[in-house]
Amino acid sequence: MKAPHYNYMKYYRVIRRYYCQMHKIDQNDLDMLFFIHDEKYFSLSRFKEFNRLLTWDFKRLKRLVADGWIDYTPGLTKYAEKNVYEVSMKTQRVVTNIYKTLNGDMFPNEKKAFNRSRKRYFDRKYQDYL
Repeated sequence: MKAPHYNYMKYYRVIRRYYCQMHKIDQNDLDMLFFIHDEKYFSLSRFKEFNRLLTWDFKRLKRLVADGWIDYTPGLTKYAEKNVYEVSMKTQRVVTNIYKTLNGDMFPNEKKAFNRSRKRYFDRKYQDYL
């Protein structure tokens, strides 16, 4: 029996770096967005539980809300959680595009995320793969 050939992670580093540069987001924040992507609603305590898996950043939630990656939805009843959050459309689009890119559907042709006046070593190295 032949095992199915999955090749999702071959270019993950390049794609992750590309999307982080393009959307001006940190790699740990992108990992957090991957983690909460399938959550419809989540509370502050649930976010802190997710945050324990990554490097510690005290202001991560506040920064993601301010940048539009996470939306704050106030509780509708007095019995609801105080702080209820949901993933924004911006996050859903970016994570979906990353999954499509990993599947090979829409591999980026442009190098604009890597074109900066001061390039880092990995930016110069990774732009050859785009």
